[in-house]
Amino acid sequence: SHSYSGEITINGNNHTISKLNKPLLAGNAAGKLTANNLTIADSNIGVAAVENGLGTGAFICYMDATTSVAFNDCHLVKSTVTGNERAAGLIGYSSANTSVSIKDCSVEGCTITAVGGTGGFIAYSQTPVDITNSEVTGTTVESTEDRTGKTALAGAVMGTVGADTTFDNVTVSGNTVKNTGATAYSDMVGRVTAGTLTIK
Repeated sequence: SHSYSGEITINGNNHTISKLNKPLLAGNAAGKLTANNLTIADSNIGVAAVENGLGTGAFICYMDATTSVAFNDCHLVKSTVTGNERAAGLIGYSSANTSVSIKDCSVEGCTITAVGGTGGFIAYSQTPVDITNSEVTGTTVESTEDRTGKTALAGAVMGTVGADTTFDNVTVSGNTVKNTGATAYSDMVGRVTAGTLTIK
């Protein structure tokens, strides 16, 4: 897994990467990342070396500063993602002040587990997010931290929504979401801490 900056496009051309044992990308400082037509399958992605309390994502661990990310037709299938602070299928953590776009993507038959935040697509975001025509199915998402008397950290689609977020034709089915001592905000989201969640 590597850090990156500048403008990068990953064209998967419908290829599948199997047996990955670490995140595809560690994270970024600035720039724009676009990932197209790529599937990660049959992988067991452990805690990233660079996690630093930010999170582990199968595709990206963290986004910060002026980065923006777009995922188009990207999928995580029959894989496990494990994190300390956070874990997710696409992005562990985002504090970027730009945008995240997820279109025609899916997480299918996965197990995503962390002590802290967890989400099918994103564990924790302070960035405006748009998710369109995407689904999380047959996936177990678990946060093991004791959240008794607090808000939930695990969500099937996103763990924490921390900025304006829109779900347009986003579906969930057959998932198991486990929050220790807390109840999730909905069947898609663990909690909303800032911004407005709009579901279309």
